[in-house]
Amino acid sequence: MWPQDKCARRRRGRSHATSEETLTSEDILIHLNVTLSETHNGPCTITGTLSCAVIGSDVTLTWNNTNSPGTEVTNHTLRVYNAQSHVTYSCTARNPISEASRTAHIPCNRDNTEAPVGDYTRQNMIRLGLASVILIITSYLILQHFHGMKIYYKDLS
Repeated sequence: MWPQDKCARRRRGRSHATSEETLTSEDILIHLNVTLSETHNGPCTITGTLSCAVIGSDVTLTWNNTNSPGTEVTNHTLRVYNAQSHVTYSCTARNPISEASRTAHIPCNRDNTEAPVGDYTRQNMIRLGLASVILIITSYLILQHFHGMKIYYKDLS
């Protein structure tokens, strides 16, 4: 493959990595299926799976930081059991000419564990009022249109 052909293919966007291409972190996909659990002042822990994937041939995937307690690797899936949330896990993809990694950050967000729940009554009342005004104006315009049509046809006869 000529260098210009490779560049043209990259510009079109590639769907997979082969052993002839340089890997980047964008080539690596990490799927998280985890549950966070925490006590009021205790540690935040993670339980679940992290799957790593790269589409292509001759690419080897490995998980880093798997020596942490409560982790187990099977194929490209990292199983995590009650692990600390501050630990980061990295998936590394290697082919004969390059290596790239992507890191999965799983923050506990002790202060932001739930989205804030607000009182939306005022916003909903404003929306309802605006919708009512739009409905009234639209109805008025439709009535004026039909009234004008009635006068137009009356003048024709």
